[in-house]
Amino acid sequence: MSFPRKFEQLDRDGLCVKVVPELGGRIMELSLDGHNFLFVNPALENVRNGQGDDSWDGVWQNFGGEKIWVAPQGWDNDRQWAGPPDRVLDGGCFRVSKIGNSIESESPIDPRTGLQIRRKISLSDEKCAVKIDATFENFSEKSGRWSIWPVIQVAAHDFDGDRYAVSFPAENGYSVMHGVVNNPQYRLDVVGNCEVSYKYIIGKVGALSRGGWVAYADKRAGKVLVATFDFCENAQYPSDTNVQIWSSGAGAIFSRGILRIANDDKNANPPYMELELLSPLAEISKGESFGFSYELSVCSVPEGGSVKSYFGAGVFTEKLSAQFDGETAFISAGLGVFADGKIALKTDSGAELCEPVSVCPSCGTRLEMEVPSAKLSGADSIILEYFNDKTTLTIEEFKL
Repeated sequence: MSFPRKFEQLDRDGLCVKVVPELGGRIMELSLDGHNFLFVNPALENVRNGQGDDSWDGVWQNFGGEKIWVAPQGWDNDRQWAGPPDRVLDGGCFRVSKIGNSIESESPIDPRTGLQIRRKISLSDEKCAVKIDATFENFSEKSGRWSIWPVIQVAAHDFDGDRYAVSFPAENGYSVMHGVVNNPQYRLDVVGNCEVSYKYIIGKVGALSRGGWVAYADKRAGKVLVATFDFCENAQYPSDTNVQIWSSGAGAIFSRGILRIANDDKNANPPYMELELLSPLAEISKGESFGFSYELSVCSVPEGGSVKSYFGAGVFTEKLSAQFDGETAFISAGLGVFADGKIALKTDSGAELCEPVSVCPSCGTRLEMEVPSAKLSGADSIILEYFNDKTTLTIEEFKL
């Protein structure tokens, strides 16, 4: 897409990032080979950000993109962030500069919380990914207990046929935080992930997820974005959640003591989803700061699947499996990777089952092969390895 606004850009090998100072330092494009993963509100694409003006009417201008919010959110006292909308941390104009191979941004100081948000956005040297280091500094006379809250608004404009799905590990289940409890968008998949399949129904789910990843899949385009982060076992998180997934759409939610009804006008209420991460809560006094780092990795995958697992260098949309028919074993898997490399299939006893297959971020891989059953004689499992000149990983194992 084109931007009429000033922006700073990083790009390499098909990966492109654009950061817009006028729009709160948001990342408004995170794309792979021209496919932008992020939601860009079409109703505001050429509209000026007026949220910092004295004449602002208080209506939230949700431009989209990826940004940082502040948790806990609330409107009761100054130990809560009362946004969005607000004039500063979501709605303000940030200072943004490109320094070497990174983009650095800095918000104005928020008078309510005393916080200033700073970010360093860099392209990974090792994979098709963006590393983001976010910092809160307290300029208030009062201490505050805050969580850094990255919000990644992802595209969901053409959602018929369950095109879009978000998944993350939910070993202890998930809770419905907004909207109807029996929302048909939510389920646990076959491997125990919470999967949100977008149907334009308003709502939010959250969980304390120890897996350290959350993935968005555009199943029709065969594109995946994965946000990865560290989980701190003994830390406290807002609402006992470190992952929250918001779905815009029609329906009802109870918020700020009011039952709110969202209509199905796609112009006034555009379709999108949010991948929301939350850092541990940290108490900071005047002059103190704390940080939270995360990565956004992107790749292509075979069309039609949502993410079932993450292995560091990529994702599986179809787990490794084998079916037997007489003298033949049919082996299959679907995956995408964040860096160029090769995959190899072997048994646990070391017998190679195929020649290594080249893989790259722009090409999703569906492994389908027939192997004589005799080649698996004496083996306990089939192993799928990924390797390049920097690493070798056992990425999947199928027990025979």
